[in-house]
Amino acid sequence: MLVSSTGLPLHFIKNYLHPCNTVLLWYTRDIKPQNLLVDDHGILKIIDFGSAKNVNDTTFTSYVCTLFYRAPELLFGHTRYSTAVDIWSAGCVFVEMLTRRTLFAGKNDSHVLYKILLICGMPSEKDVLLHMTNAANVQHIVQDYFHRLPGELPPLHRHSSENLIISHLQGIGIEERHAALAAKCLQVIPPKRSSAKQVLKHLREREFQTS
Repeated sequence: MLVSSTGLPLHFIKNYLHPCNTVLLWYTRDIKPQNLLVDDHGILKIIDFGSAKNVNDTTFTSYVCTLFYRAPELLFGHTRYSTAVDIWSAGCVFVEMLTRRTLFAGKNDSHVLYKILLICGMPSEKDVLLHMTNAANVQHIVQDYFHRLPGELPPLHRHSSENLIISHLQGIGIEERHAALAAKCLQVIPPKRSSAKQVLKHLREREFQTS
């Protein structure tokens, strides 16, 4: 049986990624381990569509998705988001399945956002204003979020990048090829994340090859 170094069998993880990346007509908005059911044959199904929205809907709230799996644009309060919020959540669960540890566990939304930016890097103010919030002063938002956190905090990287995420994930024991796929899902700026079709294409072409 092919197994990740510390996590679940890789064939099971692959089965997870397929349904999580084929809900193309809906914003699921609450992908997390508790909403994934597996039967005796390893068939996985997503449950609890109570927060789901059709992609044609235009009215949204940012207060969706369980905190540890909530995309950064939701933490910034953005209400004009896309299915990229589900790609982010799927990436978080993917990492958790590989390591059996929650990547962005935090005490509150400020703490989780700080952890995201610490690992993924701080996006430019232009990108945040364009894709993640309508606020006029991004730096004020960040300071307002983080001034409530206790103690000295490590400095944030100035710019987010795929290589930065891959480096961190490899540092916690994830193989480079798996870290690269996760990093494509965990881009801070939503349009830079892989689409569901791109993730599935990646799986078919390069990922989890047993030969």
